[in-house]
Amino acid sequence: MVSDSPADYQPGQNLYCRIIAAEPGGYAVKLLPSMIDGFLPCQEMLPIDQEVPATFICMNNNRALLSFAYMLGTTARVQAGLTSAPETAFAVWADSHPFRLRLRRATDLLIPPFGNNAEENFAAGDSCLEKLIEDIEGKESTGCVKAFSEENLSRSAALIYKGRAVGCIYGQRHMSEPWPTETALELMLDDMRLPETKVLKYALPEEVILSMSSLFLGYPIERTDTLNASDYLSYILKWVKQRQQTACLIISEPSVPALCLSFIHKGNFFGAFHVEEQKFSPDMAFVQDFLQQAENPKVEASILPPEMISTSVRFGYALNVAASRP
Repeated sequence: MVSDSPADYQPGQNLYCRIIAAEPGGYAVKLLPSMIDGFLPCQEMLPIDQEVPATFICMNNNRALLSFAYMLGTTARVQAGLTSAPETAFAVWADSHPFRLRLRRATDLLIPPFGNNAEENFAAGDSCLEKLIEDIEGKESTGCVKAFSEENLSRSAALIYKGRAVGCIYGQRHMSEPWPTETALELMLDDMRLPETKVLKYALPEEVILSMSSLFLGYPIERTDTLNASDYLSYILKWVKQRQQTACLIISEPSVPALCLSFIHKGNFFGAFHVEEQKFSPDMAFVQDFLQQAENPKVEASILPPEMISTSVRFGYALNVAASRP
């Protein structure tokens, strides 16, 4: 069937698009034959005017979000049947965009509670896990859950947005590579069934959670420029401001090592987190000080597509579904 309007496209539908112009993290495209505007995340160099196969995710503000067609796993979850188009849109994005957290760090990457947000300690085990999931989903909580298992020698942490997991880290001794979010979440929930596992839960601002979720369910910007760290930081801050993007900026000093995460929510700087010092600051000067003290700083960025927090997508993994998987 030829699609002539946005309403004709369905999540998971394969189509062709034409490359129009490069953007940070991908390309502006035109869907064919409708010529509807779209965005295709891509880390490869593609020639302008090339026609490439793509998979439709959803529409938002008259622009389509796409992924490359025929990516491994794109159709498996969709074929199993989902309850709504927003659920399907997230499943197609997550399955065709299995972005792994590239930072080999454990749960210290996730900011601890600050302000008036206190940690809550929970018992582990099957019945306690069910109650915790019911509480998180029922209240549509936004924050962080951490688990510490002496039996499996593991530490894990999940980012929670409105009751759903939008990022997860699972760290275990001798692990060489981090797991993707969905697998990490299932391993974490398995640990939380063990009676000796310690479980912590606390609230965090959605600005922090959504920004950090871009490290797990967003797309990275591969740099081809020759700007120094300070100039690139200024450039990317201006770009996300103009586009009102939600992103996480990773500022590192590899030789130390040291790491600073900057949280951008809808184009606005919300704050930064120095991982080694476990310190959060809402002041941009905090980031500038980190840059000045670093001998050879590096700046990277990951962006969360705005479609993920629109009505077109049910963003995140359902905890009760992940916990029920064998």
